[in-house]
Amino acid sequence: MKRAPLNLVIDAVAAALLVGMLATGYVIRYPLPRGSHRVLTLWGMHRHQWGEIHFWLSTGLLGLLLVHLALHWTWVMSMVKRHVAGIQAPPRHLLLTGSATLLVLAVSLSLFAWAAHRNVQAIPEADASVQPPLQAEEPQAAPAAHKLESKLSFWHDVYPVFARACLSCHGPKKQLGGFRADQPQDWFGQPGMKALVVPGDSSASPLVDIVSGARPDMPQAERHRLPPDEVDLLKAWIDAGAAWPPR
Repeated sequence: MKRAPLNLVIDAVAAALLVGMLATGYVIRYPLPRGSHRVLTLWGMHRHQWGEIHFWLSTGLLGLLLVHLALHWTWVMSMVKRHVAGIQAPPRHLLLTGSATLLVLAVSLSLFAWAAHRNVQAIPEADASVQPPLQAEEPQAAPAAHKLESKLSFWHDVYPVFARACLSCHGPKKQLGGFRADQPQDWFGQPGMKALVVPGDSSASPLVDIVSGARPDMPQAERHRLPPDEVDLLKAWIDAGAAWPPR
């Protein structure tokens, strides 16, 4: 194949890969947010599977960019020779300079991969931002609730409940009643909207009545009702301060 048609094919495939990266990046950022892989799928695939597609698209794009660079290496070195003082790159040295550039790139990527694997750390099971408040006298009637609060993590334990039970009707694509379950301000109240969650007081939080079935008069009451263990989890989260830490 001649150089011009080959360049056109490479550029077209690279553009398609870039569009694919943008699309899969959008999927794992918005429709399938962090913590949703256990409860949500899109076209039969969960968040981690979409992330793998995103990775391989980016790998393919990097490979095409290297091929594109190789095809234009003579021009690249001529530009370097013309604009960077003291650099000499005669044509007979193009293979040597290209090999050296690939070696530097490979070493840099290898060092990055080594550093990334070496510095991975486990997240502590207990999240300090959602620890239950200290009390002068701890009630003896609910030790299990306090134990749950002490180990609660919002993104690991609480948000998956919202993702499974709420996002289909109150998420990025559909907001029934003007409410979005993936935005903290919609839970804690904003102008013209009553707060559903009162941090530190589950008994005063309308959310608990809604998900426990204590509001049979509201529209779609049964659809809002959650299993008892999830109701207890939300109560513990609220009583612990209803923290919604950044991702």
